[in-house]
Amino acid sequence: MLLRLLGLPSVMALCAALAVLSTSILPAQNKPAYQHSEAHRRLLHGVDTALSVLGMRMADLSMPADLLDRDRHRNAFHDRLFDDPLASMAWTDTIAAKLIARQDSTWRQVHASLVTALGSYGRRPQPLADESSPIRYPPEMERAARRLNTTSRRLLDRYIIGTFKAAAVAMNVTQLQPTMNPGLELSSFKKQLDSMWTPSSEDDKLTLWQVYDGEQRSRESTDAVNRSLSTVLNESLNDMGMAVYLDILEQNAQALRNHAGLLDSVKSVVFQTSVGRIAIGGRGTDLYTGSYALIIDVGGNDSYDLASSDSAMTQIIIDMDGDDVYRGQDHTLGSGHFGIGVLIDHAGDDQYTARDFALGSGVYGFGILHDMAGNDVYRSRSNSQGAGIVGMGMLLDDSGHDLYVCASQSQAFGATRGVGILSDNAGNDRYIAVSPFADVLRYDDHQVSFAQGAALGHRPTMSGGIGLLVDASGNDLYSCDIYGQGTGYWFGLGALIDLGGDDRYDAYQYAQGSGVHFAVGLLTDASGEDVYRSHGVSQGCGHDIATGLLRDHAGNDTYMCESLSLGAGNANAVSILYDESGQDSYSALNESNTIGYSDMRRGYGMIGLFIDGGGRDRYGETLRNDTVVAKSTYGLFLDAELDGTQRSSSQTPPSASSYTLTSSIDSLFIQASASHLRFQNAVSPARKELGKRGQPALAFLETQLSTQMPRERLTLEIVLPDLYASDRDSTIALLRRGLLSDDNASVTIAATVAGKVKCRELVSTLTDMVSSASWRRRRLAVATLGEIGDSASIPALRAACKDVHPYVRQRAASAYTRYVSSDDPLLATLLADTLQVVRMAAIEGLARGAKRPLSSILPLIDGHADQRSLPSMMRLLAASDTTASDIDTFTQWWSRQDDSRKGLVRRISAAVPGPLIRVMDGTTSSSPTEPRK
Repeated sequence: MLLRLLGLPSVMALCAALAVLSTSILPAQNKPAYQHSEAHRRLLHGVDTALSVLGMRMADLSMPADLLDRDRHRNAFHDRLFDDPLASMAWTDTIAAKLIARQDSTWRQVHASLVTALGSYGRRPQPLADESSPIRYPPEMERAARRLNTTSRRLLDRYIIGTFKAAAVAMNVTQLQPTMNPGLELSSFKKQLDSMWTPSSEDDKLTLWQVYDGEQRSRESTDAVNRSLSTVLNESLNDMGMAVYLDILEQNAQALRNHAGLLDSVKSVVFQTSVGRIAIGGRGTDLYTGSYALIIDVGGNDSYDLASSDSAMTQIIIDMDGDDVYRGQDHTLGSGHFGIGVLIDHAGDDQYTARDFALGSGVYGFGILHDMAGNDVYRSRSNSQGAGIVGMGMLLDDSGHDLYVCASQSQAFGATRGVGILSDNAGNDRYIAVSPFADVLRYDDHQVSFAQGAALGHRPTMSGGIGLLVDASGNDLYSCDIYGQGTGYWFGLGALIDLGGDDRYDAYQYAQGSGVHFAVGLLTDASGEDVYRSHGVSQGCGHDIATGLLRDHAGNDTYMCESLSLGAGNANAVSILYDESGQDSYSALNESNTIGYSDMRRGYGMIGLFIDGGGRDRYGETLRNDTVVAKSTYGLFLDAELDGTQRSSSQTPPSASSYTLTSSIDSLFIQASASHLRFQNAVSPARKELGKRGQPALAFLETQLSTQMPRERLTLEIVLPDLYASDRDSTIALLRRGLLSDDNASVTIAATVAGKVKCRELVSTLTDMVSSASWRRRRLAVATLGEIGDSASIPALRAACKDVHPYVRQRAASAYTRYVSSDDPLLATLLADTLQVVRMAAIEGLARGAKRPLSSILPLIDGHADQRSLPSMMRLLAASDTTASDIDTFTQWWSRQDDSRKGLVRRISAAVPGPLIRVMDGTTSSSPTEPRK
């Protein structure tokens, strides 16, 4: 389908025409619905079964999407990840199925879904051309086209529309972009955006002050880039890029019907146009060097040695046959860098080698590399092989046994407002991430990968994107180090989906279904006898209000880990491992915090589920087939036939290098807040020294209350209590000003410190805060009042127990129930709350308060009407006293319980006082304890 080019003399004229067309090319569509496959429904059934054992419901998986200040890149898609964490699995399933189909209609649906997820309008690309209209070239190009034979001219006609339209949109973007931030030139904006997302190996000879100065410059550059980003301009590139790609696919299908004729007639030629060089290659072995806007090669074993396409902004390559060798610099070979890049290779065993931002990379643009046949090799450094950063980057391989090798941030990597996709439909493939970039925050001897289905945001100001790796079949190998194989960080969604074959997954940390710091990490393997190996925080592990999920639907699989893995997580995350069937083997070096575990943070716990749905499996000494074990209050090990902590020993020790504390307070603060492993020896001494500096330190630290950098906030939380001890009145005044600030970060720090030091002088200020319009401030106020523990705050806590927001009720319930009598009607209301975060907070408050007579606790259990949440109510027994009278009361109660209710108590036996356990076991103690005060 061809569209008359209107005889416009230059790309500049095309820009004006396309500015009008931009609103009509892609009509608006409704947001696609999440689809639930049969496999997903079985997953939901398994999770629901496990939750019921804990006395919870599916709604209890939800987390607060608005706990932190929103940045301009966070949207409804991110919110859905927290409102309904398992919906992300269904959504990625749907996208994966459409990617594998490789059909025009499904591509349009995929595009609509992806741009909607990026916060755009969810349009679908329309055909570029009208076949009934003849083509008219600009005059300077018409002269060159006349020298072509008829076959070559017709071939050029097929692809010139897409080339010129892509170039026109890119030119339009480069003209309008500087208006987004007049103080930042386009060339500087490009360099800063690239630099911001280019990983680097830190010079270990840099001093702490040089590192700090570099971090400050990086923050300033990031802020400038953030202010300059235009989602409207980026959307126009994404939309046109997909439309051009689909048009090329259709033109290729028609051209290849007469491939023999093309081989006989097409001769190699190169000519210059207003958008860059255009080359047409014949059947021979051609060599392409430099920069091109369009290359059409019909056959032969060709070589491409391409310079960066940054200046051209458009690079389209169609190679119809041959074993080709592609070599490129940055921004080449299917790279859209402030523009559009398309590379389609139809046949042959090809080799692709490039540097950064290449091989299907979109940085403020749209880039796609599609190899349709052959055993291929892909080698690149970073931000490549399906990488999207404020854009879309895709690498598609239809068949063959392929090798993918990268450094980092590649192989399906999505950063802020970006989508990175790697989709391989067949073959025994190898995905290798060999990163040279040391993990300076944790280990001297491990590297950061962010590969193989990884998403990353720029904490704390830019939420992450989407990284999706889909492998349809074959016995595949995946290898990375830290962050990979279905991992997300800072409001990103990273997923790896493998639908067939005996696969092997090797990683070290934050991998194989690991969501970290407000993100989602997913790994799905549909079938095959697979091997999963990782050190920790992996294999269905969420950390810090995040979701980590690994599901394997079939096959005899092997799992190996050290800690915090296999459906285990911490810091209020959702962590799930679901193995539907097969005779599996599970090996964990530390079973205490793996295989179904979750801890309590921030006054409440979340959920860790290990679910094995079928097969005779092998475990360690304490876990068995057909067994249900509550690993912790919020963790569960479930092995059944289903139908449908802090790391220490494994942490690399800090370097033993010497240090010298500085004298100035601002420099001490830098030392106290150092994040790199090699500077840790000075951190604690610097914090202690700051705590001795009195008024000068307070004056400086008050200027830092609004910081959003985690290590600086930690320094404030540690140093301010020391200053409170030595300079109480001045510190209280500082904290009061912080609580009354309009800045949320300052309020949070002030409240955290007030709670730590139990500052009763601030109870009145905090009580006023309980009436704030912001649920986050109300929650913070009641949490702090609970930590201070002043009886004057009880009325405010009682009122907050009735708050409309569950996370305010949760904090209030945890504090209020420590003081309340067992017959308070509000207690029964809290224990009947529909959400576990409120219900369990009330129970934990009771358990952590003064011990209570069993005669006051058992009526609460017996009177609980909701059978689904009854298992969680049994934890009330942890609050019971164990006097002789209590033991007699429990003995009588125990004798009246049926086997089902006794089973509920046994599941939480770790929380039940020892004397009551002996009653349950029939070995009642004759020496009850005295009442505990």
